[in-house]
Amino acid sequence: MSKRLFVLGTVLVLVFSASPAMAFPEEPISDTFCKPVTFDYKFDASFPQSRRSLFEDGASWWNDIVDLNGANDDLSTVTHDQTGGTITVYEEELTGGAAGKASCSGNWIKIDPDVPDDELEGVAAHEVGHILNLGHPVGEDTSFAGWGSTVEIMSECLDAAERSDRAMTTDDAASNTREASSANVGLSESVLSANFGFEQDTFSGSPANGWVLDSGTPIWFRSSTAHTGDHSLYFDPSDNLDRVKQQINIDGFDDRDIEINARYQKATSATVDSGKIYFLLHVREVDYGSPNACDRGTPGGWVKEIDMRVTPSSSWTGAHSGSATINDIYEVSSTADSVDLRLRIRSSVQDSSGSHIPVRVDNVTLRDCGDTANNSCTLEPIT
Repeated sequence: MSKRLFVLGTVLVLVFSASPAMAFPEEPISDTFCKPVTFDYKFDASFPQSRRSLFEDGASWWNDIVDLNGANDDLSTVTHDQTGGTITVYEEELTGGAAGKASCSGNWIKIDPDVPDDELEGVAAHEVGHILNLGHPVGEDTSFAGWGSTVEIMSECLDAAERSDRAMTTDDAASNTREASSANVGLSESVLSANFGFEQDTFSGSPANGWVLDSGTPIWFRSSTAHTGDHSLYFDPSDNLDRVKQQINIDGFDDRDIEINARYQKATSATVDSGKIYFLLHVREVDYGSPNACDRGTPGGWVKEIDMRVTPSSSWTGAHSGSATINDIYEVSSTADSVDLRLRIRSSVQDSSGSHIPVRVDNVTLRDCGDTANNSCTLEPIT
């Protein structure tokens, strides 16, 4: 039996297919009924007792992700509560070859009885991810193809063999970090970036914080002698760290005003003679094959849309960039299937001798500020 994944309205449907996907982080569902921080669930009588522990194991995968932005110790908490659970888990024959479905507004998850036991954990983790407000990666885009061959648990492009023994990936963790930590600190606008507080990475020893070097190598943000106790991003040439980036693929980009927000300071008392901290947004369109949504996308060329340059002082300073309405960028066609957004940070700040001055940045967010002209996102306090 061949199964694949698709999305229908506010019901998220899991089906199996053969092509892997790589999007980072996943586009949120943006359903106000979803529960990005915590929820509990209960089993309907239709769900066999013999399979319940498998579902519980898959659901608990999300509990292993620590909040990388410091809002709390546990990012999301998913708990089995058979008497008071708000989400009901059913076993039910599903149409269209679906392995599972989830509905935030309906408060339910449904698993098809034909899902083998060795795939049930992965199916459960996928559907629980939807309740946590995580969507599917958009097709098999090329956003972070260099991150490795492991396919996200939230991908809609998995075959049965890939679904078996599947574990959480960098993309899944980064998406959960963005969604839940955004909710925990009360951000009012949609945050498209992950680990915007640059906290230390503690996710099973894997760099799930959402940033890579220009070379594409995932980067951890660790304390150093000059960086003790501060989890902001510390740009220092001795760490071979002067530029980082992350990327996300989004669809439904019409009338979406994207803006960069950031806080920054110089990390020493040296006087700035030249150079800036750069916060850059590049955009490219992606078109997918038809009719298979799992076809690899064909990206266009990168277009630099926002170029925010700032000079740091000894105090933390906040800045907003101007907003960019994606569908107004002339190189991006209104018929494109989706767009890749690349957020990049680098520093060239120097003193009068030409020596690099270390700088710190924090709370760097790529934000969807709505479609109102000159609508500026709110700067958040340092976390």
